[in-house]
Amino acid sequence: MWDTVGYSGEMWDNNPPSQGAPLTGMSEKRTMMLNGEYDHTLDDKGRVSLPAKHRAEIGDTLILLPGLDGQINVYPLMAWQKAAENVAAQNQALKEARDLTRILYAATECQVDRQGRILIPPSLRARAHLDTAVVILGVNDHLEIWSQERWQELLKRLDSEGSQMAEKLAGLGLRM
Repeated sequence: MWDTVGYSGEMWDNNPPSQGAPLTGMSEKRTMMLNGEYDHTLDDKGRVSLPAKHRAEIGDTLILLPGLDGQINVYPLMAWQKAAENVAAQNQALKEARDLTRILYAATECQVDRQGRILIPPSLRARAHLDTAVVILGVNDHLEIWSQERWQELLKRLDSEGSQMAEKLAGLGLRM
């Protein structure tokens, strides 16, 4: 069955309350909504602290994989497993499906330590051009780790494309 997200971000099944009514009968399911921009530092060993706001929500076992825009994507184990199931169901006779499978399964599992840090493998640090200063973004169901330099470059590009972005958002019914 389809679930509906309530005003608080919690979900209820099939019987949403009327407008303005208190949310009652919530199911145990919760949607994960990671957001925010956080400046962090990568230590000498390649560890970075995760935003305290999201530590309990994302859990202790995380999946790291290269992002498509030069960042590192950090998925909670359950979110990655869901994506892996969807990819595994694709027709592997198609080149795009095989490529997506390779990207998704080129993942590294890591554990969050007691200080809320993860160790980023050297190969991923090199691929993402991570130095000391990093930016961590909450992006719906995962985190992204960017080098400070690449993140600033992306922001400059997005600023220069503001009008086109506004038009695309308007097409989705969003006003900025």
